[in-house]
Amino acid sequence: MAKNNFDFNVKDGSDKPDVYDFSDLVDLSTLPPSSHKKVLSEEDEKEEKLQIMVSKAIKVVTIFVVIFALICGIGLLVTLVLPKIQGNKYVTVYNAGVEAYDSGDYAGAIDHFEEALTFKNTNNINERLYLYKCYMTTGNQEKAISTLVDLLEYDTYNLDAIKVIANYYYNNNKDAELEALIAKYVGTEAEATLSAYTLSHPTVSFESGEYQNALDILITTTTADASIYYTLDGSTPSKDSILFTDPVHLGNGTYVLKTALISSSGVVGPIAEYNYTINIPAPDAPEVLPESGTYKKDQQIEITNVAKDCICYYTIDGTVPDELSFVYTEPIDIPSGSTTFAAVIYNSEGVASEVVTREYER
Repeated sequence: MAKNNFDFNVKDGSDKPDVYDFSDLVDLSTLPPSSHKKVLSEEDEKEEKLQIMVSKAIKVVTIFVVIFALICGIGLLVTLVLPKIQGNKYVTVYNAGVEAYDSGDYAGAIDHFEEALTFKNTNNINERLYLYKCYMTTGNQEKAISTLVDLLEYDTYNLDAIKVIANYYYNNNKDAELEALIAKYVGTEAEATLSAYTLSHPTVSFESGEYQNALDILITTTTADASIYYTLDGSTPSKDSILFTDPVHLGNGTYVLKTALISSSGVVGPIAEYNYTINIPAPDAPEVLPESGTYKKDQQIEITNVAKDCICYYTIDGTVPDELSFVYTEPIDIPSGSTTFAAVIYNSEGVASEVVTREYER
């Protein structure tokens, strides 16, 4: 406020003071209260500042509380209300897909189930199973398999889906995809399911070679869910070949044994080939007593060297004995008159000895 310099002394010898013009003074009554500053002590000033700070702090806290309440309210809305709304819509769309599928409207079902897949809070397993059926029914096999591949992202060890995918890859010569699928499940519970597509050839109990005795060959495998088929004529094994159930018996002769594993899904494993030559020695010729000659009526013919695993056959009419002839079991009487006796021994593999003949007169 401007400083007013005025003099209260009497002038011109008059005992009355000059009238002072106060127009340049500020009328304090017209000013706002803040302009009326009290003269405060230092302590009062500190207290006033503290009160102002507290007031401001309360305002800030209040603002934060309001903001927090708004955030919580929005979170509650997102957490409880929106999922419920979304869930209700998902159920509606999914059920519409099921109804369309059951009624044979596969195109409509595909549309509904594809829409249901957009609801990310669902596991999306059933939708994909239905979509697989729809695509297969409508002849879109490639799309069906793609759907099952996606399914494995949600249901990693769905063995039925894994089987279908692997079989599709195998039948369509998608070797890289099949190998990747097999590698993905190595060491897991699904590895056995895919073992049919990693078939090795079965093993045999006797390797190729020449043998002087008969062979009973065992064919074995450690592969589950696969059967062993074989041939002995050199042809390629298939499901029309001999199914291995009992040891393969090889007697005297030459053989080409081919084996293969065939899985339950029809996958044929690599072919293994084995060659055998069986040369079984003939048994000793029969030792027939007595020698040829003329004998009395009480003389008998005896064969002394028939082994336990051999059979002796004989004739008394001069014909060559074979497995249809008389079986020698005990000494026989020399027939009356002239007799040509002939005998042969067969071992258990059907290999015959030399034929021995005797001429008798009685």
